[in-house]
Amino acid sequence: MVAQEAGTLRPGHPDLMTDGLSIDTETIGIRVVEPSPQDLGTVTTTVSREGDVVTLDIDADAPQAGQNYEATVAFSWPTLAPLSRTRTTGGRAATTTYDGTRVTGSYGRGDWDPLPFDITLRTPAFQPEAVPFVARALPFQAGY
Repeated sequence: MVAQEAGTLRPGHPDLMTDGLSIDTETIGIRVVEPSPQDLGTVTTTVSREGDVVTLDIDADAPQAGQNYEATVAFSWPTLAPLSRTRTTGGRAATTTYDGTRVTGSYGRGDWDPLPFDITLRTPAFQPEAVPFVARALPFQAGY
């Protein structure tokens, strides 16, 4: 069996099979198993789709696991191309807007004025929150 030729996976890649993906709300429990079982909290992701835009509203309530934030993420369907992201946690707020390889936004903390950023990526990228959709859209077959 020969593996396929290496390539760069990016939003809109023809190998992403989003047709069969479910878009469901989910709650994930975070739990330590060893040395003694302990619940650390939950991450609830409410998922909605309106036309070709998927929105994830995320509420992470697991401070013992370092996860205590709220985020709203939007990406294009079916390409999984990022559109926007906001995240707030502990007095900090960040906003991000994506336009192909251009990423703009700001980051602020407490009473400080938000610091703007404007960067250009070498290739379009996925948002971290879209990675579970990317993984489920890959063709898990011999040689891939």
